Amino acid sequence: MTKEELHLFLTLKNAISEKMSRNFSMSSSDITEWRGEDIVIFQEALLHQVKGQISSKWFYTHIKSTGKSLPRIDVLNMLSQFMEYENWADFKAQFKTIEEPKSEKKKIKYSVIIPVFLIIGLLPFLISNDAVYTISVIDFDTNSIPGKVIEFEHLKIGESAQKIHTDSLGRITLPVNNAVNTLILKSAYYKQDTLIRMIDDEGGEIFKVKTDDYALMVHYFSKSKVQDWKRRRRMLARIFHDDAEIFEVFKGAFGIEKYNKVEFINKLTMPLTSLKTLEVIDTEKREGKIIKMRVTQQ
Repeated sequence: MTKEELHLFLTLKNAISEKMSRNFSMSSSDITEWRGEDIVIFQEALLHQVKGQISSKWFYTHIKSTGKSLPRIDVLNMLSQFMEYENWADFKAQFKTIEEPKSEKKKIKYSVIIPVFLIIGLLPFLISNDAVYTISVIDFDTNSIPGKVIEFEHLKIGESAQKIHTDSLGRITLPVNNAVNTLILKSAYYKQDTLIRMIDDEGGEIFKVKTDDYALMVHYFSKSKVQDWKRRRRMLARIFHDDAEIFEVFKGAFGIEKYNKVEFINKLTMPLTSLKTLEVIDTEKREGKIIKMRVTQQ
């Protein structure tokens, strides 16, 4: 590894450090001081932005210390893509174009003072319509993309609420709009949560969501055979409020059926051939238990 290559790799590491510190709550702005959770956050960011993976051992070998050789070219390409370059060669080429002799820098220094003020004034008009902020939704327990599409209610001041959903990679992309964006989690299988961000620049973050175990339990019980029905009834009795109301919505027809706590528990624990997998539409809780639930059969 030549001195130039070492300098370029250190530059790439510093760029990654700046990006991660800007988009996430890293413990240090110095990448060589990251450990534990910082490394995990970086691994997740790599996975969800460029579908790349590095091990903790690799991080300690190549990032936290200065090795005698560069990482493999495929890893350098991945890290460069994470910084939105085409590959390592593109990063080197782009970096060299901004490296100039000190004498040249002095000449330029004074000639750009006035244009800088003009650019600052025109900045709101120069922001590309393609500039986006990417939110990668991750399951808190599994550290993976949720198995179901996640719905959010998107609120902006002065505008009507909109429903938005995660894509096949568990991502939500929002345009850079210099506005406060409020995202309210509305998924039946995940606990309600709210994310509020002022989106005035490109970037992204990971947003971890926690499963609603009660809703998942109802879904699981409806599709599994009853082995120990007494135990199952006890479990269901604990998760439903005594005054619970459960509404089953029939697809393809204007119909709905209402159950109380006991009736619905019976439905889930009796060997009914008509019972298919129940999908939970939404839930409401009181005193830590389900007080209202809407379901439909798949």
